[in-house]
Amino acid sequence: MKKRFLLFALLFCLMGRALSETLPYTKVYEPETSWPMAASVCWRAGENALSAAQNEPRPAVGLVWIDDALKVYDRSGALLSASVDQYVRACAGRVIPAFYLSSASQAEALRAYLSLGTLEDCFAAADYENASFVQSVCALPHVRGILDCTALGASALGVLGDIQIRASAALCKTVLLSPDAAEGLRCLQRLGFSAWISCPNDSLSLYTACARGANGLVVDEYLPAIRAICAFQDDAPSLLRVPFVIGHRGDPSTFAENTLDAAFGALSEGADLLETDIQLSSDGEIFILHDHSPARLLGITKVEDAEELTLSQLQAQPYLWDDPEYGLIQNNRVPAALSRYGSLFGQNEKTPYRVLSLREYLEKIKDASAALAIEIKSYDPAILDGLCRLADEMALWGRFCVISFNVTILEAAQRDYPQLPLIALGFAADGDTSQLPYFGQLDLISLFQGREAAVRQLCGLLDRWNASYSPMHVLYARSVAAAARHRGVTTWLWTYDQPSAFAQDYLSGVSGLTTDYPWWSEDFPERIELTYEKTGSWPVPVGVTRNGRRILQPNAQPIPLPDAAGSGDTLYIWRCPQQLEIDGKSYGTYYLYSAPFPRPQN
Repeated sequence: MKKRFLLFALLFCLMGRALSETLPYTKVYEPETSWPMAASVCWRAGENALSAAQNEPRPAVGLVWIDDALKVYDRSGALLSASVDQYVRACAGRVIPAFYLSSASQAEALRAYLSLGTLEDCFAAADYENASFVQSVCALPHVRGILDCTALGASALGVLGDIQIRASAALCKTVLLSPDAAEGLRCLQRLGFSAWISCPNDSLSLYTACARGANGLVVDEYLPAIRAICAFQDDAPSLLRVPFVIGHRGDPSTFAENTLDAAFGALSEGADLLETDIQLSSDGEIFILHDHSPARLLGITKVEDAEELTLSQLQAQPYLWDDPEYGLIQNNRVPAALSRYGSLFGQNEKTPYRVLSLREYLEKIKDASAALAIEIKSYDPAILDGLCRLADEMALWGRFCVISFNVTILEAAQRDYPQLPLIALGFAADGDTSQLPYFGQLDLISLFQGREAAVRQLCGLLDRWNASYSPMHVLYARSVAAAARHRGVTTWLWTYDQPSAFAQDYLSGVSGLTTDYPWWSEDFPERIELTYEKTGSWPVPVGVTRNGRRILQPNAQPIPLPDAAGSGDTLYIWRCPQQLEIDGKSYGTYYLYSAPFPRPQN
């Protein structure tokens, strides 16, 4: 009781000062590199944390430890500052503070301080077993969570679904993995998480984490990490983290939208995620249909809202083929005449497609490698309960994220089903802010008030739902998204129907691109694998395309890597130039990299 009284006495003394001033968002240092949206550098702060914040280069994030009295300590346990307020006023303008919590009392003290409003731009971190400490603090706006899963080691690969549930429920969009669990990066990234790797202080570990496409490097020494990032200095984008390609309603440029044929078609073309739309029938069944009206594809015109019908009523009317006004030929997401081959798959046979239940859909594709981006069209929050029950029953956790334009659904999910990873679909133009996520005029805010003010605007909205950023691709704020990545915000763009726009953004470092034409990228090499003809020989780089083909890289160059950490490592890496070609037309050059490797002995 006495300790708590002293704590609140301290906070009361700070209150007048805190309420009169809110520190602006941090101006993060950006290393010079050709890696678009390069990994954030998170430093486990040492004894020179106060002076390091004034340096250039400097880390993006500084991880420190606190006690119940809000004293601040470095990674060795040495005192950095007698108060958290003193620390943030010295450092937060140039390095984003991250506070590691080890007890509920520390979380309570930090929450009390942050509630005063002095500091907004910060992280709270805790280990996997203590995720609730983070949750209590991150319920405040502008405070983001880091779930530290390093103690799980390689076993994290077997519990990625549990990590997704625990991280989302704890309001963490950033997950920290150990190097031996780094294969789980892509699985978490495709659900909207920012996946960071804890890196030992040697060049091999740092370059390996970069080559894997980590969103962040968590290190004891920040300069070697920055040097590793700056080693990539190409004349075109270095795509160390290629974006995910999301098939919009499957592949509607070849197949009938939202059908199993469209889903499996997109999978064969290398789509990383399948986007599909769900609603709730009048008898409580989740079904797949994009429009609220059943008229466009089914020709049902006497009912305005498909959710007024039972599932059996919806399934009794197949998609129309021959109707002159309704049906697939005219009204598929990509009409038949504009489709890839001039007609839709199944058009000649008049395949009797019908509305699918989500259960039917999941039963067919649950063993596929792709994840699901499930867009909730319904305004009835009851659909969330049904979705979670299906996920439990079919062991789908770790395989899907929820996307929505719908504020009602986003708020209900965050309130009642926080284990769901959310991506907020929204606009960067004037809209109905009561029902649609409205990101605001981020470019104008950035221009007139500074980029940090625009990042504050964006994070303030996304933090309401612990959601990722998903604007329309023609309106998204590139520089703001780049700065927001240091806060664990990932960017997902929709929906592409022009190859030039798709190609431009494919090279920009965003997390994902939703397209009606997933086949555009099916022949893109997405990673470089190393094969060895014999022990001690130079490894041979092989490109693996999105649809699984293996392509030798005749123009690859073995590049010597600087010894970023002074660890004595003599490392090479294959740099492999690629032409971004869509339907026979080139839209530019980019580089893929292999994993680093020691110089062969012979």
